Amino acid sequence: MLLELNPETAPAIKHAFQRYQDGVGANTIARELNEIGFRSQQGKLFAKNTIRSWFRNPYPFAGCQVWGRTKKGGKVNPVEQWTIVEDNHEAIISLEQADRIFQQNQAKQAAPRNKGLRRASKYLLTGLIICPLCQSHFIVDSKPQKEQYFYICGTRNRRSQGCSNKLWIHSANFEQQLMAQIEGVILQDGPLDDYLQRCLADQQQYLEQSEQEIKSVRQQLASIDQRQDNLLNALADGLLPAQAIQQKYGAEENKKRQLSYRLQQLRESLDSGPVELPTFRELLRQELQQDEKARKDALHALIERITAYPDRKMEVKFRIGQREDKIAGGELDDPHQSTYPVRD
Repeated sequence: MLLELNPETAPAIKHAFQRYQDGVGANTIARELNEIGFRSQQGKLFAKNTIRSWFRNPYPFAGCQVWGRTKKGGKVNPVEQWTIVEDNHEAIISLEQADRIFQQNQAKQAAPRNKGLRRASKYLLTGLIICPLCQSHFIVDSKPQKEQYFYICGTRNRRSQGCSNKLWIHSANFEQQLMAQIEGVILQDGPLDDYLQRCLADQQQYLEQSEQEIKSVRQQLASIDQRQDNLLNALADGLLPAQAIQQKYGAEENKKRQLSYRLQQLRESLDSGPVELPTFRELLRQELQQDEKARKDALHALIERITAYPDRKMEVKFRIGQREDKIAGGELDDPHQSTYPVRD
């Protein structure tokens, strides 16, 4: 059985999947789609639960037919029990992108949730610190009476099969020490210049792709204008019922609005010129000094991962220069007070 996906929703789906890969949540994505002017096949606003359902099963958007996904009663089977038939219908996204989205969603669903803190997202390093023993992320634990917060392995408190990594990382101390390292080492000319050159190379490739897309979007807009003119002529000549013409004209207008928004985005990206190293450094520094969300986004852009060993040794792998810097704790009896000094 062949499925048919509505081509009018394809731009919305592409936008949603790209934004999700960038780390944006379903609620924000739904709001963006509605603000742009996208609507569901029923003409309604997109809801966050609809967006989330796309990410839980992205394969139909990659041209696949999925069998055996749910049991009787709606419970989802393990992915190993699914039957995925490729090339069943026209794809909106690639199969590789669908795989990445599915794995990203699975990892998000499986990530341990810290129910003891109302604002766990404000901690700068959540999602970056990895336990080498169980490969779980570190989460935040707290001692509210002392206003102290610590990163701990996410599985250490499980009653069965809990991780043996009992390391407590004082969040404020480690974050302060890490920020000092970034300022003193990472933001200097050597590593930052290499990183900037890679960014500029990526930007050049992106600009070339954007120019090609601009050309394509302009051609699509010209075709829409022609089709709308034809519809108006058909209305004037009485060739089609007025209601049918109105529906077709509205659908073309919706496509035109979406393409115009995309064209504006592409033009703005082309208007941004190359960034000089001093400016680039200052922009990064400003990001690291702004509010919690901006600082966290900047840190996640700079750092690939942090490995926290039980002996209090921390390995920080920066995206800049692909270098690894060792951070080791001293021989202190109380790890809560460890300052984790950087060791070259």
